Amino acid sequence: MIHLVSAAIGAESFYTLANNNARSEGIELARTLDHKTLDAWTGHPHITVCPNLPGESFDNKLDIAIDAVYKTVGL
Repeated sequence: MIHLVSAAIGAESFYTLANNNARSEGIELARTLDHKTLDAWTGHPHITVCPNLPGESFDNKLDIAIDAVYKTVGL
């Protein structure tokens, strides 16, 4: 399970409703839903959380996710 933390947590300047027609929740609700989603998966044997780190790009976040997949499948 790979959890890409919402931009609403740690990358607020990138959180917008303008670039995603499917997104309708404001930033506070997005944070709440993100925490609930992560809570639901806590304890999964193959969980990787990809946070929004200061100074890191979205590509770095994707690299963390890809590395987790490789590790899980034994590559």
